[in-house]
Amino acid sequence: KLNLIIIIFSKVLLKIRFNIEITMDDKYKYYKVTLPRIKAVIAISEDMKVKTIDCDNYEVCYYSNVLENGRCPKYCMVIVEAKHYAFGRRKPRAKIREVRKSDILDKLKSTVIER
Repeated sequence: KLNLIIIIFSKVLLKIRFNIEITMDDKYKYYKVTLPRIKAVIAISEDMKVKTIDCDNYEVCYYSNVLENGRCPKYCMVIVEAKHYAFGRRKPRAKIREVRKSDILDKLKSTVIER
């Protein structure tokens, strides 16, 4: 029972730490990316800077030591598909839609409060 509590607590801390990094600038556009096993919200600026706001696969990457300095790698399928959509390189293989900043903030506040 104690191990379960520790695991849940660590997941909540990861989620909170991950969401604190959000910077809601006007130069970023926000996309909700849906792949068969992963859902994420990605922020992309015009100069190709990428920030991962929320990702279902973050914990898997964290425990697999895939993260680069605590950030999602550039070769992540979610990031690659979001860039293809944002810059019109090719038709993305993921379901992608642009979302507003206010929708993202409301969603993040509710997920942190629920846990």
